[in-house]
Amino acid sequence: MININREHPEYIARKAMWKQYQDLYSGGERFRANASDYLVRRQKEPGEVYSERLSRVFYENYVGSIVDWYAATLMRREPVMLFEGSDAAARNFYSLLAEDCDLKGTSLSQFFRQSFVQVFDDVSEDV
Repeated sequence: MININREHPEYIARKAMWKQYQDLYSGGERFRANASDYLVRRQKEPGEVYSERLSRVFYENYVGSIVDWYAATLMRREPVMLFEGSDAAARNFYSLLAEDCDLKGTSLSQFFRQSFVQVFDDVSEDV
């Protein structure tokens, strides 16, 4: 039987990094929930003091703003796609794909725009 839940070794090696990227992009409650990964306990700090610091953690989400700005800048203008060649069926196929790449009405450029941001937003939901 094939294990479809097996993770690629390169993914496993970078799993913690992807989780950190996702936490920093999302900010808010996700960051607060994982604050102990980023806020180091001080030497000889009592547990209740550390817990209090964790409960008051604050993170100014610059990463999310920067990624969103780049996405908006990169995708500011709709890309122009030209399908040339002598094969009319191929041109027709790619034209249809560009208009509705997921059979839900999403254009190819919308798909790439959403995917760019989604990489940071969803990449490690299961990490």
